[in-house]
Amino acid sequence: MEDVLNELFRYGHHECLVTTLGRDGTVNVAPMGVDYMGGYLVIKPYINTKTYENLLLNNEAVINLTNDSVLYYDSLLNRKGLKFIKSLKVKVPRIDGAVDYYIECVLDKYEHLGKDRAMMFLRPIHMEIGRGSKLAYSRANTYLLEMLIYYTKLKAFIEYDAISEALRTFTKVNYYFSELVRLRPTEPLMIRARSLFNESLNMVIKAILSKT
Repeated sequence: MEDVLNELFRYGHHECLVTTLGRDGTVNVAPMGVDYMGGYLVIKPYINTKTYENLLLNNEAVINLTNDSVLYYDSLLNRKGLKFIKSLKVKVPRIDGAVDYYIECVLDKYEHLGKDRAMMFLRPIHMEIGRGSKLAYSRANTYLLEMLIYYTKLKAFIEYDAISEALRTFTKVNYYFSELVRLRPTEPLMIRARSLFNESLNMVIKAILSKT
């Protein structure tokens, strides 16, 4: 498994969808950056998130690797669009969809990064190939992924009342949205991109108005 993981994560920092399980059995899905270091998959969730809470609760997670931006979008803004299937070695389910690899993990250790975030070291115990995203390289797909990444940062900055950082982050959302529109992608991607942009804009406007 180690050789495969080294190959998969050969460019350093990557993106994934982390599934965890809450106390009441609710599945949480979070888009998150992940690194492979010293035999561990390392994630850095904010400590006010369900991912952090659930990992401390039951020490299990599944790293779902996919290049499909639609799955990332659905994990944030269309949870009803996601389906799940059982894992083999952990109780946390996997995402049923265009996933390239499933990596079932247990939490071995963690440490806090300042007041807001934690570094969590997940030990892979089982890995399996999914049915795959089966997607040729698409800049439109990449731009939607970038929008989603900055959307999650935007939400965090607003929650922590860091308005100036939120405004700078919104400029990134706006940039990638403009680039995506220029490519004239298919309707499913365009609908999601427009919805994400509007959601981001509304968040920023509400944050600014709350200060006036």
